Formats: sequence, structure tokens, C-alpha cells
Amino acid sequence: MEGEYPIVPVAHRGRPQREPLGSKEKFWVPGPGGHKWLFKLPKKSTGGHWAEKIAYEVARRSGIHAAKVELAECEVEGRVEKGSISRSFTMEYELYHGNQILAGMDPDYASDKKYKQNQHTESGSRGPSPLELIGWCMASSTYQAFFRGACRRVAGLSASVISRAVTRVPSGWMTQTSKEFAIGLLRYNHGRIKRITG
Repeated sequence: MEGEYPIVPVAHRGRPQREPLGSKEKFWVPGPGGHKWLFKLPKKSTGGHWAEKIAYEVARRSGIHAAKVELAECEVEGRVEKGSISRSFTMEYELYHGNQILAGMDPDYASDKKYKQNQHTESGSRGPSPLELIGWCMASSTYQAFFRGACRRVAGLSASVISRAVTRVPSGWMTQTSKEFAIGLLRYNHGRIKRITG
């Protein structure tokens, strides 16, 4: 049986090369295999680091190409911070940013805005759910083939594989309550994806 996910220690030398796109603080670091990896600091109390690792593991188990993600620790301003690293894959695959997809859903969406984009949520609203985005992408001529195939692969996973993607997160990185919630949410979404792909 597989144990907990390993924690990869990474370091940046000198002034970090920041990545402006998105809402999280992130910068490029040398990482495993001598590759370029993007270290991301999660927003406080969000679990963004372990959520990215879990999403990657579900994609990997489904056979879906995704940026490799590891849990990582990096010294930032004199403190060791927990985060995640994502291996750069732009030399091998084409990258589609979430804002490109959102721009197709909403013609007024400012897809050229590179940092702290929050137009995808309305005042007091959470914006479209991931399942709403999947439904839209499956109906879109641009993304339909990719999303239909990817959803079928995810739908083919067993509940135990999905649960294991969560339970392998080290206990110091994710509380038991968070693990139980994440497993329940993943199982719910897994069931919905099964129904969507029929």
C-alpha cells in the first residue's frame, strides 16, 4: 500500500522569478530532475496546496495529462513555508488557462488581466461551480472532445482510488475533518460526472 505523499524541499536563490498570472503568490524554482517547477503558496487556511496535489493524483490515475504536482516546503523570507510545486510542461503540451475558458462563457470577462482576476465571481456570489464549468465545456465545440474524454476517464475510477488520493496527504498538512470533507466532496462530484457522461 502506498504511504503518505513525500514532501519535496525546494529553494530559490536570490530574488525569486515571480509568476504574475493568478491569485496566489508563486515563483519558479529548480526542482526534482533538474526541471523548472512553480512553487505556490496557498492562501491562508484554504488548503490550496493539498487540493492541487489531490487534483493531480486524480488526473494521473485517470490517465489525463496534467502538470505534475508535489507537496513542497520552501524558505520564504526566513520562514519555511508549506506549498505545492508544479512542473513546467509547456515544452511538451499546450497550456489552456482557466481564464481562457471563462472568457468563452462570458464575453465581458477581462481575459487579458494577468493578476488578481476575480471577475468570475459576482458580488456576494461564488461564481460557476466546477461542475457547471464542466457542463459548459462539454457543450462547447472548442472543448467538447477533450472534456468528454477526460470526464469518462474520471468516471471510470473506483471510489477507493478517489479516497486514497486524499488519505495520502500527510496529517500535518491536512486535518482529518478536511480529509473527510474532501472525500465526501470528491465522491459527490464523481457521481455527478458519472451521470453527466451517462
